[in-house]
Amino acid sequence: MGQGQSDEIDEPYGPCPGDDAQTMKAFVMEAPGDISDMKLASVYIPKPAEGEIRVKVMAAGLNPVDYKRCLFTDADFPCILGADVAGVVTELGSDVTQFRVGDRVHFHANVRKQYGGFAEFAQTTAATTVRIPEGLSFAEAAAIPCAGWTAYLVLYHKLKVQAGQSILITGAGGGVGCFAIQLAKLSGLTVFASTQPHKADYVKSLGADHVLSSNEADDVNLQTVLEVNNGALLDHALDTVGPDSALNALRYLKLHGNLCSLAALVSDADLFAKGISLHYVNIGGMHQSNSIAAKLSLAQIGGDMGALFATKQLRVPIMEACSFEQIPVALETLRAGQVQGKLVANFVPPEKQEAEAAALALPPVLKSPEATLPGAQAAPAPPSPSQHPLPPPVPQQQTTGAHAYPPPPQPQQIPVQTAPAGSMWHTGQPLVQ
Repeated sequence: MGQGQSDEIDEPYGPCPGDDAQTMKAFVMEAPGDISDMKLASVYIPKPAEGEIRVKVMAAGLNPVDYKRCLFTDADFPCILGADVAGVVTELGSDVTQFRVGDRVHFHANVRKQYGGFAEFAQTTAATTVRIPEGLSFAEAAAIPCAGWTAYLVLYHKLKVQAGQSILITGAGGGVGCFAIQLAKLSGLTVFASTQPHKADYVKSLGADHVLSSNEADDVNLQTVLEVNNGALLDHALDTVGPDSALNALRYLKLHGNLCSLAALVSDADLFAKGISLHYVNIGGMHQSNSIAAKLSLAQIGGDMGALFATKQLRVPIMEACSFEQIPVALETLRAGQVQGKLVANFVPPEKQEAEAAALALPPVLKSPEATLPGAQAAPAPPSPSQHPLPPPVPQQQTTGAHAYPPPPQPQQIPVQTAPAGSMWHTGQPLVQ
């Protein structure tokens, strides 16, 4: 379609992939802005390119990076937000051999690209995708990648923790903190968890040895650490909160300790006095590095953690659930800091997910046991878990989040929009770079 033609009619967003093109519902951001600028729209379902897979989304995890992505000025727009996805493979790119149609998978998407997880279908690189651990639901699997894999990167790739050491985890009741507590305990660390008072019992249930109130004066918390730790400062700190919290965390660290900051930059001047080693983690950078080794490493981390979930040594933190239509208001709740644990959007009602997944795994064209699934290849053995010192499993405690979301609007209250004539997705801009 040419730009500026008055007789143009609106069409779904995105380039039309062919005569057999189909559409899906998705939350679209046309340009940098606010969560409120997302709109539910009709988008052409893309065809996976070489090295990619297409996934029917069953559930998507909600993360701070999703509302932060709204403001990126150096990323692709228009875009579909959504970093964490769990679903079923429905189509393979030409050279993909490690998956087959019908596989249950989860992944962390490249948030700077245009096809995210807040849609009925998502596509991603096969190299960064992982099979869902045995025994986990789609919602549980969607809660893991961004927060869980980040926690794993921090502890084992950056801090290189060892049994017998100690660690301070701030924002311990949030997504990354919930996984970091469990991993640290599995590896034999003494865990000091800083969180809001109403989350204290929860983080204690995850295995934290000592819980500090984030509302308490920092001098009081530091004195508590010294008293219970025989006068010693700590080996490591993981800060997930922000600049002031990261700076305060330095006070808890011993000489030549380690700080990993996820939410703020820390100056060299602040680190020098005690010779602190500073670490940052950017899980999105593993996509953007264009390094196949980095992408495979991301999948390896997912496989390692998956083995711990499958053997019940890790559990998914408290999950609060919303529907697909409630994603915008749920992101606002997350941004306001009102979520405990992980927040997940179910695109397919939970009670229908397994049946729909089974139907996708066995297309109607299969008439006999000898028939072959489209794109089928022999599935490789799952990656072996990394060898970390692990004490007995954390006892499983099933808890359900209780945040009240408004009921989902009726379909007629959320009009599914089509792309305005002459919009960016109709003027030659490719949807996937």
